[in-house]
Amino acid sequence: TLSNIEDITFGAKDTEGITFPHDDALVISAIIANFEVKRILVDNGSAANVLSREAFEKMGISANQLKMVKTPLQGFGGGTIIPEGIVDLPLTLGKGQKQVTEMTSFHVAQTSVPYNAILGRPLLNRIRAIVSTFHLAMKFPTNHGIGVVRGDQTAARKCYISSIQGL
Repeated sequence: TLSNIEDITFGAKDTEGITFPHDDALVISAIIANFEVKRILVDNGSAANVLSREAFEKMGISANQLKMVKTPLQGFGGGTIIPEGIVDLPLTLGKGQKQVTEMTSFHVAQTSVPYNAILGRPLLNRIRAIVSTFHLAMKFPTNHGIGVVRGDQTAARKCYISSIQGL
């Protein structure tokens, strides 16, 4: 139930190791279908969880597992991406006892973004995650206390540079 969840807070300790000032995106690593996937953008502005076609292929998952999807994804600035399908994969966030694994529906799409995946509101709300871009971290309740995933500031900056070089 929601009532027995401890409060999630961010404090000065959560800024250790971060270079300030910054406007970096929250870019994390997670385990998706037993693969460590890097360069995952946490985007609470996204209405969908997206997995790049390239990452999907590297996982060796058969395209037969894709369920048809009719709805195109609207990108920032009005661009439209037609997903190749939807696949449900287990996603694990956190470490040790303080982790959460959730079956997650990903729209698999050929994208021009530098991220392997985008975690949007469907997942973030389901695991009750609180995201702080200032602290470059995401926290969520687990059965053993509050789990945390910290962003990789170096990866975020590399992704940003590669995305603006494409302009």
